[in-house]
Amino acid sequence: MEEVDIVSWNSLISGCCKSGHEDLTLKQFDQMRLAGYSPDEFTLSNLIAVCTNLRNLDKQISALCVKMGFISNSIVSTTVIDLSSKCNALEDSVRLFEEVELRDSLVCDSMVSSYARHGFQEDAY
Repeated sequence: MEEVDIVSWNSLISGCCKSGHEDLTLKQFDQMRLAGYSPDEFTLSNLIAVCTNLRNLDKQISALCVKMGFISNSIVSTTVIDLSSKCNALEDSVRLFEEVELRDSLVCDSMVSSYARHGFQEDAY
């Protein structure tokens, strides 16, 4: 490509993620950062999906979501809640859920699923 932008980086990262190449996805993210591009909510959603697939609770990615202000995006907050839950950190899921100001159905469904996954069906509602 003659010109690369965040959209082209996101397309590459998303393609790697959806093809099941988690390690390559993470390498492309590193390359994107080295090239001077900042991630957006789409980039971070893909990275969180990779971490969820790997069952790797990467607190640096979660912290980056908060630092960059993307945690208020329901797609990002939903994926972080799901990641924490699937990595057996239900308390992190609960803490994030409590911090989310605008709770839409995606965020609420993710928290209900998290409680149910850990056997707390009565807390899910």
